[in-house]
Amino acid sequence: MNIEDTNKISSLDILDTKCNFKILELEGINLDDDWSKLSKLKNLETLILKDSYIDFKKFYNAIFSLKKLNSQLLIFIHVSVVLEMRPL
Repeated sequence: MNIEDTNKISSLDILDTKCNFKILELEGINLDDDWSKLSKLKNLETLILKDSYIDFKKFYNAIFSLKKLNSQLLIFIHVSVVLEMRPL
């Protein structure tokens, strides 16, 4: 993995217009973001998540459709995973 080839974004909204990434670093993404947009990244090989909160079900449903994503190159740094939202 070449660090110069890494595309760094802090909003999943960019995936509405640009989705031809091989290496993508997401930072500051949260539960309100539309995780299904990740399924558009058909050429994605490496995904780095930093300082984010992910909805387990939505996130994994989106990335399971990415055939080129190497499971060894799925990197989490300071990420909190929410398994299920329950009312208090």
